[in-house]
Parts: sequence; C-alpha cells; structure tokens
Amino acid sequence: MKYVVVLCSFCLSLMAQVNRTLNYSFETAGGTPSLAASWSPAWNGYQRVLMQAGQSWDGYYAVQLSNPSLVPLGAVQRITFNQTSYVPILITMQIKGSGIDNVPSDNLGASFDCRVKFVGLSDTQLSYCPTTAKTKNVGTFDWRYVGVNTTDLVNGFMPIEWVEIRLRRGAVSGTAWFDDVQVKEYPQGTFAGAVTLMFDDGLKEHFSTALPAIDAYGWKGVEAAVSDYVQSGDSAYCDLYDILFMQQNGWEIVSHSMSHPDLTALGPIEAEDQFYWSKRFFYDNGIFVKSFALPFGAYNAFVLGLNEERGYYNSVRNSDSGYNPMGTFPSSVKVQKVESDTTLAQINSWLTEAKSRRAWLVLLFHKIRPACSDRYCVTEGTFSGILSVINNQNMPVVTYAEGLKLVKSPTW
Repeated sequence: MKYVVVLCSFCLSLMAQVNRTLNYSFETAGGTPSLAASWSPAWNGYQRVLMQAGQSWDGYYAVQLSNPSLVPLGAVQRITFNQTSYVPILITMQIKGSGIDNVPSDNLGASFDCRVKFVGLSDTQLSYCPTTAKTKNVGTFDWRYVGVNTTDLVNGFMPIEWVEIRLRRGAVSGTAWFDDVQVKEYPQGTFAGAVTLMFDDGLKEHFSTALPAIDAYGWKGVEAAVSDYVQSGDSAYCDLYDILFMQQNGWEIVSHSMSHPDLTALGPIEAEDQFYWSKRFFYDNGIFVKSFALPFGAYNAFVLGLNEERGYYNSVRNSDSGYNPMGTFPSSVKVQKVESDTTLAQINSWLTEAKSRRAWLVLLFHKIRPACSDRYCVTEGTFSGILSVINNQNMPVVTYAEGLKLVKSPTW
C-alpha cells in the first residue's frame, strides 16, 4: 500500500521545482521494450518491466534489477546543468525490493548512487552519493522514498556541471525495482537562513528553564518527547501537562519514540511499535506530532524505510552534524549538537555558516543544568549566552515544521 502525505500550505512552492530526469517513470521504451528511453545499461544491465496491477509506484513500468547470477546490475542517466552559481539539487526516487541479500562486504544492496561533476573541477575530482551499510536496502520491502541533496557531498557548495543518476543492485541475490526518479534544483530565492532550537528527551528543565528563557525573546522551541517518559511520573521528565502547555504556547512537539531504544537493534515489529505507539499516545492526548527524532540518532535504510512504507511521520531527524540546504531530504535532517564543551564562539560560527550557506540550522540540546557533569549538558549560563548570540545575529528562529517549509523539504 502507498501512503501519500502532502503539506498543502506550500504545495505551490513544491510545484515550482522542475524534474530534470528524462523518462523518470520509465513509461517510454528505448531501443527495445526491455530498455527505457534515456536510461543506459550499466554493469550487467537492467530490465524495463510492466508491473502487475497496483504494484508500480506511478504509471505502469519500473526498472527491475534481477539476475540469478550474483553480479552487480544497474541503469544510468546523466543530466547536464552547467550551473553558473551554486544551486542545491535534490535527488529522490522510490525503491522496492524482494529477497535482497544482506552481504557484509556489499554496500549497495538495492540503492541508488550518483556521480556529480562540479564546475571547475576535473573528471578525477567527481563526488559520489554515499553508499554504506546505513544506506543500502536489503530484504523484502514495499516502496521506499530515498534521496540525497548534493550539498551533502564533498565539494557540494559549488556550481554543478552534471549529475549522473545510477540505479543499482550489488553483487547479491534478490530483485530491486526503481520508479519515479526525481532530480530537481532548489534555488534559494529570498531565504537567507534560519535556526531551530530543539530539545531531546522531554527533560523537565526544558519546561522550567528553556521555555521561559526562549519565550522572553518571543521565539518558540521544539520538544522531542519520549511517550513512556511523559507518562512515567518521573519528576526528571515533562509530564503530559507540561507537553500540552508547550504546544498551546506555540512550541512544536516531535516524537522521540515510545521508550528511547536504538531502533537499528530492534526487529521489525518492535521498531514499528516505537513509531506507532508513541504517535498514538500523543494524538490520543491532543498532541499533534508530525515528525520523529531518532533515539541516539541511530538509523539505517530499514528504520527509515519502515517509516516511509507506513507513512507515520513527514520527517525523520537524525543526529548527524551539518546544515540543511534548500531541498533538504526530509529523512536526513541534520543538526549541530550543543554539548558541555560547545563555546559561544562556536555557536556564532555555526550561525554565520548557516547564513553563508543560506541554510536551516538545527541546534540540538539535551540537559540544561546549573552545573554540568557530562557532555550532553550545557549550563544555564551558557544557554542564556547562546540565546543572546542568536539574537545578536538576527537569525530568524523557527519551529521544525517551519524550517522544513522554508527549505521546501518535500514529503511524499
């Protein structure tokens, strides 16, 4: 079953982005019916196949990578941009798999790769989309939405000459299907950067200390709450009243799972429970969560794909360090972690860099205490100083959902 989530408050902005992929859903045949126009065979080739009724993502056809021999397979298309200035490009597609073997020595499984040629660099200085144990799709799974923004690549903050999209299955058993390949430029327009103040774990000091300090500036924060902690009665955590008060006061509430486990260490049912039951608890209590923050920032293709197959959340945030450019992929939102050794100068440099990149910056906090004894903590004095630095930088402070809209991050 396919789930489609649309945030219509910015549908018109999304429609402005033009898909540059030729024959993106493989409906047009190439030289033979088994090949797709504009898509070249690579490695040991591919097949353009007519899917069974209701089995394609869109249209009737898809690219299939299947071969009884354990050989790599693929299809390739190169798209020329010749940018004169830096414009982020978002690459997305749908992937489906059956029996893809999880071989430790293979980093592809069923996944897409890309090569990017930046203006002014030679052909020996190409950048590649990451293919790692975290990104590969294995096993049997329904359509998954996957993607990457070129700004995340080495040299990504440069104009792009061309992008080569490569649909791949590694030297493993199983069948992979690809559909709806989208390659879109995301010009910044008037967006010049924004910052989000996000707090993980639902700790009590987020309500008692962070909320009034942030409200004094007229800003709103984002609380990533763990549903079991909220209903635990433990005074170290926000209770339901606190979370409801935050929401009523304009803060955004994000699910941080049911019990805060490493989702990559769980089985399919247990992992899905963390998505489902946390959202169910919040919604049953009038708290409208639309995004998810991964416990420990831990993820792989299975964890992200599970959410995408079921359609629980519009966005999944990890804890990888970085900035979020125009066209940020909604399941790879990055953060800058504020910890005990983070200085005000470092905060200032992050804000300056976000402005320079015209990107959305998410500052991630955990404990805020009078004194700190571990790395996941900032003192109340430092926190006050951070707010002052943000105010002096005159950087707009937005909620998580507002940040996604500002960078036109597409949901599916």
